[in-house]
Amino acid sequence: MQYKYSANPNSSMPPYAVLLNSGQVYFQFFNGGSWYAAQKEPPNLVDVVIAANQICGLDNQGFVYYYRNVMPAPVWDKDPVASLGVSLSSHDNGLLFCTNQHGEVWARWLYAASSTWNKIPITLTPPPTWNYTVKQGEHLLMIVRREYSTGTNDALAWAIAEQVKVLNPAHGNWDLLKVGEVLVMPAKS
Repeated sequence: MQYKYSANPNSSMPPYAVLLNSGQVYFQFFNGGSWYAAQKEPPNLVDVVIAANQICGLDNQGFVYYYRNVMPAPVWDKDPVASLGVSLSSHDNGLLFCTNQHGEVWARWLYAASSTWNKIPITLTPPPTWNYTVKQGEHLLMIVRREYSTGTNDALAWAIAEQVKVLNPAHGNWDLLKVGEVLVMPAKS
Protein backbone atom coordinates (compact mmCIF):
# COMPACT_ATOMS: atom_id res chain seq x y z
CA MET A 1 0.00 0.00 0.00
CA GLN A 2 1.09 3.53 -0.65
CA TYR A 3 0.21 6.28 1.80
CA LYS A 4 0.43 10.03 1.39
CA TYR A 5 -1.13 12.34 3.99
CA SER A 6 -1.56 16.09 3.91
CA ALA A 7 -3.39 18.30 6.39
CA ASN A 8 -4.30 21.94 6.66
CA PRO A 9 -4.68 22.41 10.45
CA ASN A 10 -4.65 26.21 10.29
CA SER A 11 -7.69 26.42 8.06
CA SER A 12 -11.22 26.96 9.27
CA MET A 13 -12.54 25.80 5.89
CA PRO A 14 -12.80 22.16 4.77
CA PRO A 15 -11.20 19.93 3.75
CA TYR A 16 -8.95 19.50 6.75
CA ALA A 17 -6.96 16.48 5.60
CA VAL A 18 -6.44 14.24 2.60
CA LEU A 19 -5.03 10.71 2.45
CA LEU A 20 -3.85 8.71 -0.57
CA ASN A 21 -4.03 4.98 0.13
CA SER A 22 -3.19 2.56 -2.71
CA GLY A 23 -4.48 4.99 -5.32
CA GLN A 24 -7.74 5.88 -3.50
CA VAL A 25 -8.10 9.43 -2.19
CA TYR A 26 -9.94 10.02 1.08
CA PHE A 27 -10.68 13.40 2.62
CA GLN A 28 -11.80 14.64 6.00
CA PHE A 29 -13.85 17.81 6.52
CA PHE A 30 -12.88 18.49 10.14
CA ASN A 31 -10.16 17.27 12.46
CA GLY A 32 -11.32 13.96 13.91
CA GLY A 33 -14.30 13.71 11.57
CA SER A 34 -15.28 10.93 9.18
CA TRP A 35 -13.19 10.07 6.12
CA TYR A 36 -14.90 10.21 2.70
CA ALA A 37 -13.73 8.59 -0.52
CA ALA A 38 -13.20 10.98 -3.42
CA GLN A 39 -15.24 9.94 -6.44
CA LYS A 40 -14.25 9.45 -10.09
CA GLU A 41 -10.53 9.74 -9.51
CA PRO A 42 -7.95 10.03 -12.24
CA PRO A 43 -6.01 6.77 -12.38
CA ASN A 44 -2.59 6.25 -10.84
CA LEU A 45 -2.39 9.17 -8.40
CA VAL A 46 0.96 9.20 -6.60
CA ASP A 47 0.76 12.44 -4.61
CA VAL A 48 -1.97 14.55 -2.96
CA VAL A 49 -1.96 17.80 -0.99
CA ILE A 50 -4.39 20.44 0.21
CA ALA A 51 -3.85 23.94 -1.14
CA ALA A 52 -6.36 26.79 -0.79
CA ASN A 53 -8.86 24.35 0.76
CA GLN A 54 -8.72 22.31 -2.42
CA ILE A 55 -7.52 18.73 -2.95
CA CYS A 56 -4.76 18.60 -5.55
CA GLY A 57 -3.39 15.38 -7.01
CA LEU A 58 -0.46 14.32 -9.17
CA ASP A 59 -0.64 11.23 -11.37
CA ASN A 60 2.22 8.92 -12.35
CA GLN A 61 2.47 10.64 -15.74
CA GLY A 62 3.23 13.99 -14.05
CA PHE A 63 -0.13 15.73 -14.59
CA VAL A 64 -1.80 17.84 -11.88
CA TYR A 65 -5.52 17.52 -11.02
CA TYR A 66 -7.90 19.52 -8.83
CA TYR A 67 -10.86 17.88 -7.08
CA ARG A 68 -14.24 19.63 -7.08
CA ASN A 69 -16.67 17.91 -4.72
CA VAL A 70 -19.79 19.09 -6.53
CA MET A 71 -22.91 17.00 -6.16
CA PRO A 72 -24.28 14.86 -7.62
CA ALA A 73 -21.18 14.27 -9.75
CA PRO A 74 -17.80 15.24 -8.23
CA VAL A 75 -15.07 15.81 -10.81
CA TRP A 76 -11.30 15.96 -11.10
CA ASP A 77 -10.17 18.79 -13.37
CA LYS A 78 -6.85 18.29 -15.16
CA ASP A 79 -4.57 21.33 -15.11
CA PRO A 80 -4.13 22.40 -18.75
CA VAL A 81 -0.54 23.53 -18.22
CA ALA A 82 1.23 21.53 -15.50
CA SER A 83 3.04 18.41 -16.68
CA LEU A 84 6.17 16.38 -15.95
CA GLY A 85 5.57 16.82 -12.21
CA VAL A 86 7.28 14.55 -9.69
CA SER A 87 6.01 16.03 -6.42
CA LEU A 88 3.49 18.47 -4.99
CA SER A 89 3.59 20.60 -1.88
CA SER A 90 1.53 23.48 -0.57
CA HIS A 91 1.65 26.49 1.72
CA ASP A 92 -1.05 27.85 4.05
CA ASN A 93 -1.40 30.99 1.92
CA GLY A 94 -2.88 29.04 -1.01
CA LEU A 95 0.27 28.38 -3.00
CA LEU A 96 0.61 25.04 -4.77
CA PHE A 97 4.17 24.01 -5.63
CA CYS A 98 5.08 21.43 -8.27
CA THR A 99 8.61 20.16 -8.84
CA ASN A 100 9.10 18.76 -12.33
CA GLN A 101 11.41 16.12 -13.79
CA HIS A 102 13.97 18.81 -14.67
CA GLY A 103 14.30 19.92 -11.04
CA GLU A 104 12.41 23.16 -11.69
CA VAL A 105 9.99 24.39 -9.03
CA TRP A 106 6.77 26.03 -10.20
CA ALA A 107 4.11 27.73 -8.07
CA ARG A 108 0.49 28.68 -8.59
CA TRP A 109 -1.68 30.76 -6.26
CA LEU A 110 -4.99 28.88 -6.10
CA TYR A 111 -7.12 31.59 -4.48
CA ALA A 112 -7.19 33.51 -7.77
CA ALA A 113 -9.11 31.77 -10.54
CA SER A 114 -6.99 33.41 -13.22
CA SER A 115 -3.63 32.60 -11.65
CA THR A 116 -0.94 30.98 -13.76
CA TRP A 117 2.08 28.81 -13.00
CA ASN A 118 5.25 30.79 -12.28
CA LYS A 119 8.74 29.37 -12.19
CA ILE A 120 10.55 29.85 -8.90
CA PRO A 121 14.10 31.04 -9.64
CA ILE A 122 15.79 27.93 -8.26
CA THR A 123 16.51 24.59 -9.79
CA LEU A 124 16.79 21.54 -7.58
CA THR A 125 19.51 19.09 -8.41
CA PRO A 126 17.86 15.77 -9.21
CA PRO A 127 18.78 13.01 -6.79
CA PRO A 128 21.39 10.53 -7.99
CA THR A 129 20.14 7.48 -9.85
CA TRP A 130 21.57 4.20 -11.09
CA ASN A 131 20.65 1.71 -13.80
CA TYR A 132 19.34 -1.81 -13.21
CA THR A 133 19.15 -4.48 -15.92
CA VAL A 134 16.10 -6.75 -15.61
CA LYS A 135 16.81 -10.48 -15.34
CA GLN A 136 14.62 -13.48 -16.21
CA GLY A 137 11.50 -13.85 -14.04
CA GLU A 138 11.82 -10.53 -12.20
CA HIS A 139 9.03 -8.11 -11.45
CA LEU A 140 9.27 -4.58 -10.08
CA LEU A 141 8.50 -5.29 -6.41
CA MET A 142 10.91 -8.23 -6.39
CA ILE A 143 13.68 -5.97 -7.68
CA VAL A 144 12.83 -3.18 -5.21
CA ARG A 145 12.63 -5.50 -2.19
CA ARG A 146 15.98 -7.11 -3.00
CA GLU A 147 17.92 -4.01 -4.09
CA TYR A 148 16.67 -1.74 -1.29
CA SER A 149 16.42 -4.40 1.43
CA THR A 150 12.86 -3.41 2.34
CA GLY A 151 12.09 -6.78 3.95
CA THR A 152 8.42 -6.96 4.89
CA ASN A 153 7.90 -3.18 4.79
CA ASP A 154 5.37 -3.14 1.92
CA ALA A 155 4.66 0.58 2.28
CA LEU A 156 8.34 1.36 1.69
CA ALA A 157 8.60 -1.09 -1.22
CA TRP A 158 5.54 0.42 -2.93
CA ALA A 159 6.85 3.97 -2.37
CA ILE A 160 10.19 3.10 -3.98
CA ALA A 161 8.37 1.30 -6.82
CA GLU A 162 6.40 4.52 -7.47
CA GLN A 163 9.69 6.45 -7.62
CA VAL A 164 10.98 3.94 -10.19
CA LYS A 165 7.83 4.49 -12.27
CA VAL A 166 8.33 8.26 -12.16
CA LEU A 167 11.98 7.88 -13.21
CA ASN A 168 10.94 5.71 -16.18
CA PRO A 169 7.99 7.63 -17.71
CA ALA A 170 8.29 5.94 -21.12
CA HIS A 171 7.75 2.45 -19.67
CA GLY A 172 4.30 1.15 -20.46
CA ASN A 173 3.02 -1.95 -18.69
CA TRP A 174 4.63 -2.36 -15.26
CA ASP A 175 3.17 -5.87 -14.96
CA LEU A 176 5.58 -6.94 -17.72
CA LEU A 177 9.33 -6.39 -17.51
CA LYS A 178 11.50 -7.62 -20.36
CA VAL A 179 14.80 -9.41 -19.83
CA GLY A 180 17.63 -6.97 -20.56
CA GLU A 181 15.45 -3.89 -20.07
CA VAL A 182 17.29 -1.11 -18.22
CA LEU A 183 15.43 0.69 -15.44
CA VAL A 184 16.54 3.98 -13.90
CA MET A 185 16.44 3.46 -10.12
CA PRO A 186 16.49 6.01 -7.27
CA ALA A 187 19.68 6.19 -5.25
CA LYS A 188 20.05 3.85 -2.31
CA SER A 189 20.42 5.65 1.00
